[in-house]
Amino acid sequence: MPRQLAPLGLCCTILFASAGGWARGDELRLCVTDADSGKPVEGATVERWASEWQPRILRLPAKFWFPQKAVTVNAEGGVTLKTVAGDDWYAVKADGFERVKVERVGDKYQTVPRGEEKPRALVVKDGVVIIPLTRTPAKEEGRKPK
Repeated sequence: MPRQLAPLGLCCTILFASAGGWARGDELRLCVTDADSGKPVEGATVERWASEWQPRILRLPAKFWFPQKAVTVNAEGGVTLKTVAGDDWYAVKADGFERVKVERVGDKYQTVPRGEEKPRALVVKDGVVIIPLTRTPAKEEGRKPK
């Protein structure tokens, strides 16, 4: 490489090396809220499901997802996940609320609420993905299951 182009080559190398970090994403910030009131949901947990290629006997390797350690949100309903990959999905649970599966499609996050077929896009505000949870219907007391 000629001497005049050496600095340009170094800049391109640094740019491409750092671009890999941008594409991968080093952390994910989430906020779990009540869908009706918009208030934070205390005590909610977020569990990351990470993918891994696994060998199989007499078959081609396949991708499987394994649960990672669940993290409890803070008093404001927020949590920051330090390890993130593009094909991860997240199980969000809280007492009194429907469970939600959050997944990434392209550069956006979505969820499919129970009883619905179409995915619902999640709002991102100031770099935080807002996850609204719907309350579970109250059970009638004194009623026996059939």
